[in-house]
Amino acid sequence: MQDTLPLRSAASLEERTHAPALEPVTSRVPARHAHVNGELVLESDAKLHVSDLGLRRAYSVFEFFRVDDGVPVFWRITSSVS
Repeated sequence: MQDTLPLRSAASLEERTHAPALEPVTSRVPARHAHVNGELVLESDAKLHVSDLGLRRAYSVFEFFRVDDGVPVFWRITSSVS
């Protein structure tokens, strides 16, 4: 029975420590937008006053749909109609 673990070669250790750098994920993420008072604005420019009634009373509306390759997909609506 062997009491020690097998040693790894120096080449395999070097291959693991010198992996190519990965591209940051943020470079592929499109700018985020928000719908504020009927306008589509950059998320960083969206502002809401602290006295806003919707904020104070926690009113909210959630509306979303799936997008594939930049094209909205309404498969549930079309399958429900047919």
